Amino acid sequence: MGFELLVIGGIVLAALLVLVWWGIRYEQQKATLIHTERRLALERGVPLPDAEVARCTALGWIGTVVPVFSLGVAAGVTFLLVPPHTPEPSLGGLLAVWSACGVVAVSGVVAVVIRLRSAPVRSPEADSADASASNRSP
Repeated sequence: MGFELLVIGGIVLAALLVLVWWGIRYEQQKATLIHTERRLALERGVPLPDAEVARCTALGWIGTVVPVFSLGVAAGVTFLLVPPHTPEPSLGGLLAVWSACGVVAVSGVVAVVIRLRSAPVRSPEADSADASASNRSP
């Protein structure tokens, strides 16, 4: 029984090693391809979209974290304002807390949407058309 388990464990370990090797090789080829594409884009003078991607990612995080954190704060304050087994909680305080946190959450989302719409993302076709038009002018 022990020898068979050792053989099966060896086969599983060998299979895992092969899968890890394939995964590392795939990621290496993908990184090489991305590097080659970026190098060719820089040689041709095509601007890289890294800044726009970073901006959109940061705004996405802000638009997600601000409302979630705001509603978490409202839930925490509700827990503090309404102790367990209280016959009548303070509805005025709860209304004020949830209203303020709701305003913060909604204004955070609206601000992010406004910022995302303020600078439209350019398509690669428009960039190549602009580049070819600037190359033709003397």
